[in-house]
Amino acid sequence: MSERNTKKLDALLTPAFVKGWREAYQKFYRYSASGDFLAVPSLGGSETWCYLPGLTYSDVAREDAGELLAQVSGKHFNIRTLDPHKTSFTSDEPVTMRLWIKNESRETVFGRFHSTKRRNLRRADESGVICMIGNNPVLMDDFYHLYTMTMHRLGTPPLAKKLFETVGEYIELEVAVAYVNQEPAAALIVVYDDLIAWNPYAASDRKYAETFANEAIYRDAIYRAMEKEKEIFDCGRSPYGGGTYQFKKKMGAQPVGLAILRHKEENIYAKYSLVSKVWKKLPKWIADFAGPKLRRYLADS
Repeated sequence: MSERNTKKLDALLTPAFVKGWREAYQKFYRYSASGDFLAVPSLGGSETWCYLPGLTYSDVAREDAGELLAQVSGKHFNIRTLDPHKTSFTSDEPVTMRLWIKNESRETVFGRFHSTKRRNLRRADESGVICMIGNNPVLMDDFYHLYTMTMHRLGTPPLAKKLFETVGEYIELEVAVAYVNQEPAAALIVVYDDLIAWNPYAASDRKYAETFANEAIYRDAIYRAMEKEKEIFDCGRSPYGGGTYQFKKKMGAQPVGLAILRHKEENIYAKYSLVSKVWKKLPKWIADFAGPKLRRYLADS
């Protein structure tokens, strides 16, 4: 990534956004708070002090985290920061994928998509994929149907639908859903800050892969962020070099470094690999019932 583009993509979330997110999580999970941190309990009875649960980065860059580190000295902690000046990444290292969209035209942004994505998007339009974006219960229900399906496929416990709705009470949130023959095929949650439109959660039904609904919903969510005059569309976290990374890269996004500061170093993807394999084998109805309850106790979620 060039130095020029690094500077373009280094925006942090605002303190107001972080405050709203923290209050939503505290309200929903009833976490106790101390200073800027929420205490996330574990199933074993210990606590991890998080800044902030559920966010992949916050309003603090890695080099500016000293004050937060001082607040949790001697405790188990988790501080999520952006590391925007990092330009070299190892395989599977978490990064967030960002597009610069300020003052850009749709034609310019579309031209940055990989040629295969442009072709796929034309096919999606020709086949009648319909995208809808807004904030209403029908879109949320359709998103959540796809989301639980996707989480089970990935071997990850899902968050509760009510959590998404609670977050929407504190910060601006929209749901984007792509439909094929009136059936939900791909969907995103998009939250908005002053400069950033951020997609932290995405879902799709693989049986509609050949309709390219997934590409269509990303494109329309990006265009929606442009209408809102945001500077950056953040496609969310991906392991560097992996399949979701490649998809987002071909949609024009560039990797920006993340730094999750903990009381001890851990490889999160390796940590949960075995649990993920077991979770995939659970009947979906059990995963959907137990998953939202379990997520309260996962400081790394």
